[in-house]
Amino acid sequence: EFDSYIIIPIHLHWCNPSARLAQVRHYCVAISDMQKPVVMIGDFNIYTWMNRWQLFDDDRSAIQLLRQQLVEVSSNIIMTNIIPGIKLD
Repeated sequence: EFDSYIIIPIHLHWCNPSARLAQVRHYCVAISDMQKPVVMIGDFNIYTWMNRWQLFDDDRSAIQLLRQQLVEVSSNIIMTNIIPGIKLD
């Protein structure tokens, strides 16, 4: 049942890691008081090297914040190859 969840579509800033981090902070504050389980899905625009390391410090902080706030952060957050070895969710 869809009414058992809150689904939040995400489209974080495409080229500014500090803007992405600010957006993640905003979302985390917004969902902290929600009574139903939250599903965040969409385009996080977080660049990752070799599927393991975020290229930008602010993206590392954004992922860490998401992992602290949410029960599960999918390993599939980075799926799109843009350059061999570099992926973008």
